[in-house]
Amino acid sequence: MVRGLLNQRGGGRGSRRRGFTLVELIVAGVIIAGVSAAVATSLSMALRAQRMSQTRQEALLRADAAAVRIAQDVKNIVRDGDWFFARLAIADRSEDGLSRDEMLMFSRSVESVRPIGDRPEGGEFEVQYRVVDAAGRRGRAGAVLYRRVDPVPDRVPDGGGIVFPVVEGIRSLSIEAFDGSGWQPSWESDVGGYPYAVRITVSAVSDDGSVVEFARRTVAIHRPPVPYVPVLDSLAGGVLR
Repeated sequence: MVRGLLNQRGGGRGSRRRGFTLVELIVAGVIIAGVSAAVATSLSMALRAQRMSQTRQEALLRADAAAVRIAQDVKNIVRDGDWFFARLAIADRSEDGLSRDEMLMFSRSVESVRPIGDRPEGGEFEVQYRVVDAAGRRGRAGAVLYRRVDPVPDRVPDGGGIVFPVVEGIRSLSIEAFDGSGWQPSWESDVGGYPYAVRITVSAVSDDGSVVEFARRTVAIHRPPVPYVPVLDSLAGGVLR
């Protein structure tokens, strides 16, 4: 009798054991697929956001590096009462609708340019910036910012010296001079002296060319006296003033 009861209990437990039904397996599969798709989508969005952040940072660093380099030379611009030893010239240029301004200045620097005998060049230099188109250069879009350096004074203030690339991936370069009433796209210190400030705006692109970022620096300049230019005063009977 006891054995019979045990068999009945054992049979009861055995009868309650069963596998997953087809419907349960389908539901579980759908849930797993949904979770996997959600995880994959989240990872893809995170990777896309990371790549976008990297490309934006890449372009921003290039633009900022170019603006900072130019601004540093403007901060150290030569101030001299004799305008033979001081100059700032801004040329308003464009290419394919993009600003590609050029700048020439006399600036002070402790950096040596090249050794002459046992003494390196140093002190005051003519510094010129120019953007040269180089699309596809080593796989990078955009152009290259070049810096030319040559000691002053010399016979050719806008040539000679050493030219080297500063930043690649430059898209545009805009340089403006503030005359006290507004920003001027071009400037010549031989005529108007130094401006009150110089504003540098640079745009640069990422390696793949998908992102453009901007950087700007504004540098105030202490103005030496404006160059004296004699003007014929007809009302004063031809007296120069």
